[in-house]
Amino acid sequence: MVDRGFDNSLWATHTFVEFRSRGGARHWCVFARVCLTPHQGLARMLATSDAAHGQCASCADRGIPGDASTGVLDEYTWRVAAERGTDAPNIIPVSEAARWLAQGTSRRWPASDATRVTDPRWSHATWLSTRELSELMTAGATRDPEGAAPEVHAVWRMMEALDDRYEVRVVVWFERRAVLVERVGPGRPASAWESARRGW
Repeated sequence: MVDRGFDNSLWATHTFVEFRSRGGARHWCVFARVCLTPHQGLARMLATSDAAHGQCASCADRGIPGDASTGVLDEYTWRVAAERGTDAPNIIPVSEAARWLAQGTSRRWPASDATRVTDPRWSHATWLSTRELSELMTAGATRDPEGAAPEVHAVWRMMEALDDRYEVRVVVWFERRAVLVERVGPGRPASAWESARRGW
């Protein structure tokens, strides 16, 4: 975890609401991808030691669920293919994946459908149930002047509406906006993920 000096303005938030039918359904699906601003108390609580002082201390840095939906996995990981298999937006060659793994900026993802590695830009991934998100917002309101942004409350309301019929969770991770400068440096060629995902 990073320390309490965590600056929300330096990080972008990636948020997905997933659901599946109650009663033993195996697969999760993406219900919504949500745009959250980087200036909210929820980000600070999920990515810093502040979370350890709340009711939901176990919510921080849980990682991506092992049974995450394909939609979440396609955003959080890269599929690894042969050297010529790089036309798709989330596929990288074996050599690039090997470089990330050797640098320690990525790790292999256990998957039955494809070989995947995590995206080096992402960090502080976690997930919360409807109840846990409610507890986190309540705890944050008592300690953080900003509280949770209105869109976080909207996410909770969305999850609450689904909760009677489905299992619901929100999956969140963070992206440091300065990652290109820090990891590439001046004069160095862009790698596959830098050229394929310019839109962030």
